[in-house]
Amino acid sequence: FEQRLVSANKPPLPVLSCIRDFEIPTHFVPPMRSEKCVDYLKDVHAYRAYNTGLVDVRYDVRQDRCVFLIKKDGKVVDAVGRTLRGEKPKWWRYGKSRSGFYVGRSGFDRVVVVEDVPSACAICDMPSRIDGYALLGTHVLSEHVSDLQKYKSVVVCLDKDATRKAIDIAKKLC
Repeated sequence: FEQRLVSANKPPLPVLSCIRDFEIPTHFVPPMRSEKCVDYLKDVHAYRAYNTGLVDVRYDVRQDRCVFLIKKDGKVVDAVGRTLRGEKPKWWRYGKSRSGFYVGRSGFDRVVVVEDVPSACAICDMPSRIDGYALLGTHVLSEHVSDLQKYKSVVVCLDKDATRKAIDIAKKLC
C-alpha cells in the first residue's frame, strides 16, 4: 500500500511504500572473489548450478557468507546466505520474502522439495529432468504450495530428523 500527502496547491506525492523490492547490497560481490565461497559451492555440489547459470550466487564480504539470490518470475526478491565462518546463525535471510528457492530449467514437470538451497542445487546436478525447490526450513507456506502446484509430480525429501514433517507436507501438497 502507498501513503500520500495532500497539499492544497500540489498533487499528492508518494511518501513511503510498505512493500519494497529487494535491492542487492553493494557488498555482495561475485563468489570468485572468495576462495572459501567457491570451495563451499563445490563442497555442497552447488558449483555446477552456479557455473551453468541455474542459480545466482554472490559473496557477502561483510558477513563472510555465500549468498544465494531468491528469484520469482526472474526478479530477485530476496537472498539467503550461509556463513563461511562456522558461526551462528548458520543461515541468514536478507529480505522479507516468503518465497522458497527454485532451481532448475523451465519445462520440467517433476520437482523434489528439500530444506536448503545446496540440496536443491544438487538435485539439478543429476542427469534426470527434475527441478529442485528449497523450503528454506521445514515449514510449508501458502507461497510454497502455490509455487509447487504447477508440477505433475512432487517428491518431498527432508532431512531424517524431519520425517514426520515430510509426511505432513506431502499430505498438504496432495
